Amino acid sequence: MSSATTQVLQLLRELQQDRRDYQQVADLLQQQYRALLAADSRLTLQISDRLHELYLVLTASARLRSQRLKTLHLATNAQGMQQFMALLPVSLRHQVSALWQQLLQLAAQCQQQNSRNGVLLSLQLETLSTLQLQTPQSFLYQP
Repeated sequence: MSSATTQVLQLLRELQQDRRDYQQVADLLQQQYRALLAADSRLTLQISDRLHELYLVLTASARLRSQRLKTLHLATNAQGMQQFMALLPVSLRHQVSALWQQLLQLAAQCQQQNSRNGVLLSLQLETLSTLQLQTPQSFLYQP
């Protein structure tokens, strides 16, 4: 098997793993939102730790994907992925294109969920800060 063929096969496997990892991130972000709503700081921290681990894995995978594209003499960005897919046989091209679109959608979904969680966390911290600054009498007796 040629080096280029090996690079292509590895890239395809890695894309599939990325999809699984992004799905796991999406699931964890949903769990994190529920933990934040429940004010479960212990669970929120555990989920945050796992998310951090997955972010590191996905970052490393993106770097590796760029390296593989470079090895194949393609651009190391989204345009390079389009170039990569254009080189594949038609039957495989459609599968890989669908996989890539799923990855892009999952990444966008994760970004939205993460932003939503960040807003909730900020509101909670702001509320907590406000409560801590008030004296017990002012909190209890002000309209």
